[in-house]
Amino acid sequence: MAEGIFKKKAPGLKASSAGIAAHPSYRIFGVLEEILDEEGIPHENHVSTQLTKEKLDEAGVVLCMEKCHAEYVRKSFPFAADKVFLLSEYAGEQGDIPDPIGLDKEFYRKTFDIITGFVVKIISGLRNREIKNMFEHLKKTDSEVYEIIESEHRRQEDNLEMIASENFASFSVLEAASSFFTNKYAEGYPGKRYYGGCLHCDEIEVLAIERCKSLFGVEHVNVQPLSGTSANMAVYFAVLEMGDTIMSMDLSHGGHLSHGHPLSFSGRFFNIIPAHNDLKTGLIDYDELEKLALKHKPKLIICGASAYPRIIDFKKYREIADKAGAYLLADIAHIAGLVAAGEHPSPVPHCDFVTTTTHKTLRGPRGGMVMCRKEHASVIDRQVFPGIQGGPHMHIIAAKAAAFGEALKPEFRDYQAQIVKNSQALAEGLLRNDFTLVTGGTDNHMVLVDLRNKNMTGKEAQNLLEDAGITANKNSIPGDPEKPFITSGIRLGTPAVTTRGMKEAEMSRIAEFINQAVEARGDEKAIASIKDKVKVMTADFPVYKSE
Repeated sequence: MAEGIFKKKAPGLKASSAGIAAHPSYRIFGVLEEILDEEGIPHENHVSTQLTKEKLDEAGVVLCMEKCHAEYVRKSFPFAADKVFLLSEYAGEQGDIPDPIGLDKEFYRKTFDIITGFVVKIISGLRNREIKNMFEHLKKTDSEVYEIIESEHRRQEDNLEMIASENFASFSVLEAASSFFTNKYAEGYPGKRYYGGCLHCDEIEVLAIERCKSLFGVEHVNVQPLSGTSANMAVYFAVLEMGDTIMSMDLSHGGHLSHGHPLSFSGRFFNIIPAHNDLKTGLIDYDELEKLALKHKPKLIICGASAYPRIIDFKKYREIADKAGAYLLADIAHIAGLVAAGEHPSPVPHCDFVTTTTHKTLRGPRGGMVMCRKEHASVIDRQVFPGIQGGPHMHIIAAKAAAFGEALKPEFRDYQAQIVKNSQALAEGLLRNDFTLVTGGTDNHMVLVDLRNKNMTGKEAQNLLEDAGITANKNSIPGDPEKPFITSGIRLGTPAVTTRGMKEAEMSRIAEFINQAVEARGDEKAIASIKDKVKVMTADFPVYKSE
């Protein structure tokens, strides 16, 4: 029973079972067989075996259900005494787990649930020890910083991360981001640095560039931008003069701050023509876009969004840009991973410039990059450095290279496909619970919810969901009557929960949790109960699994 639970909860962990007085070659039958079948735990090839010296030699830890079992093993095999523990003890608890052999199904079920609880705690402990080893020096030298970092780790593990622009980078990416490249200044570009000692900086930057070219099929890449906004700034300064006209999706209709909001440098330095989506459907109105472009003749058109849940027609944007005589920039910060995996049409064949962040669906470190045609390569590179930045963050470029390497693997395509499936399952679950969705659904990684029929603002929903263990963000909707710090909507995304291994069934449950929280507003006990359910779910899908 315990072996099956361990293998289900931690597939990468090697676990086997043996009995002190087990009859060799007995197969599982009766009520235990029923319970294992109900829990989806395979047992067809399992046969009972006796505890032997050879098995104890191989084991790293020996876990027993009862104290008498542990004492017997220690006395019979003294060489293994130091690695023998009670199962409950190893989970940080106390007490025996009664052997259910010969008893009814109810007793077996109770035993199964007790063991499962202990196994979950043990796996969590192993995972935490592995992560804490990453910070062993910090823990000793600065406990204040360490404790805050560990608290953030626990928050990420225990809550459902539903912010569409967030994800969980792999251990490999985290390690690269904290590498010795942190120490190196490398102003300039590979082969043309202003400092000595940049041989390996050149190697890692070239590797990141070549991997990115392969991933997106582009002619030129600059991987030095520190953020998506920096990447956009480089493009603006490369092809525009102060006061030139940009046409872009209005922030309240799904655009981005750096696409021309009055409080952003983009809105202060350039003349912005905001494009609005159809208020009835929430969709991009390409006919209206064309009229707007022909009327105002922008020098640059931006296609891309931070809160648009549908496919963007880059080919149609190209046609409009050509008629208006404009450059075309695609900001794919949100959908870059989907584009790389073929889950969203690529802007590369149609756009002069493509910018993106490297986190979000790409699941890399926080940063940005610019992709473009060869004809624009030199002007883009000059604007990134020395135009708007100094020395690049080489440790983050190393992490970008690691993330691009992961994205080139076949399993990354499966992951991106699952993100979309999960987003659509989440949308269906919300619709079943009478939520209104902007555009009526989703084609990508996010769902935009209009809360007006629930008599709730986005700010209220964000705070309520956070109390319930679900992290989301308030978001404006097309034609929103509320202020940006209040909003009438929330934005939900599935990249982070998909990284955890969750699938459509979990999305349906999350939709139920969200509905229960909204229905229970003001009821602290009910909200606390939802948070407990969320914590049980997240325990089954740890972010950083023990390897």
